[in-house]
Amino acid sequence: MSDMRLYIIPGACSLAVNIALREAGIRFELSRLDLETGKAQDGTDFRTVNPKGYVPALQEIRRYARNHVGKRLDYLHGVLRDTYLLGGQFTIADAYLFTVLGWGTEVGLDIARWPGLESYRAHIALRPHVVAALESEA
Repeated sequence: MSDMRLYIIPGACSLAVNIALREAGIRFELSRLDLETGKAQDGTDFRTVNPKGYVPALQEIRRYARNHVGKRLDYLHGVLRDTYLLGGQFTIADAYLFTVLGWGTEVGLDIARWPGLESYRAHIALRPHVVAALESEA
């Protein structure tokens, strides 16, 4: 039994996710979608999984991602010694990490668990271009 179920239509875009999960060594179960009935192979009404009815759709991915992101944040918290991720200069890596750390509340991950990363994000948030970018998306 796996924590993750991939809903597919054979030959559709879900094939790419099927391949990627296998390449990454992630265990999952497949459930084919019947386009005529809207039911998945496991009997689930697919619209309860994805209201738009599109594949691919992964169920239970948030819990899986939270666990794995937490491990990576543990690592980053341990190695982040400089002002910026790759040393003394702000890079695109800092912009990405700032963005990803901001998703914590959306996925139920409390960044306060890593005080160094919380302080790093607060430092990055003060950069004038970061403030401008955030304001432009508000």
